[in-house]
Amino acid sequence: MRELLALLALATSLGGASALLLTQEQQEDPPHEIVFTLDGEPIDALLDVPFEIKIGDETHIGTVSSKGTRYFNQAGLRFRYPADFYYEFDNEIEDCDVYVIEGLDTMIMVQVYNEELELGPTVNRTVRAVLKELAPFDVEVVKREISLGENTYESRQLRISIEEDGLLFTQDFFAFSYAQGTCVVCLQLDYDEAEILSVESAEAEDLLRSSFEYDAAK
Repeated sequence: MRELLALLALATSLGGASALLLTQEQQEDPPHEIVFTLDGEPIDALLDVPFEIKIGDETHIGTVSSKGTRYFNQAGLRFRYPADFYYEFDNEIEDCDVYVIEGLDTMIMVQVYNEELELGPTVNRTVRAVLKELAPFDVEVVKREISLGENTYESRQLRISIEEDGLLFTQDFFAFSYAQGTCVVCLQLDYDEAEILSVESAEAEDLLRSSFEYDAAK
């Protein structure tokens, strides 16, 4: 079957320029089906496609659209991230809740400790544990500052190069004290060969920088 599909694709590509003239509608994903509920009455609709809403004797036109973001609001922390990222929660580590949000090559990992810890040593322990896992790769550790929301944090940045694949990642680790105890954040970003942020990473970083906030320590 795969061979047949491959031959069909090849035959189509050889069929002339007309085969490549796709409409905008053909190039886009089919719209999401949604249900809009008004006063308990469900109305079937499609995302970003106008639909009719009848209120009494009047007919109105409505449209439901996605902002393309999700809002993280857990453990006294709040920020936005791209809607197509995956979300995972883990509490297998004693006294530590771990939230992982990741795309293809971008990741936001939040570790929440329910006690006040020394920030520098906590970050250093985390970085040492990660470096053990990254031993086969070329890793450079850089001290720097990172600004998110209204605050600036001291970060340990890992620059991870995988030369044979032309890949470059960075992982920023920083910590702060707040109402819940201590939070350690890891922000992983992906770069191309020219060390330019990928579109995905740039979007995630911009959202995090503009929306990151937390409940202050009492």
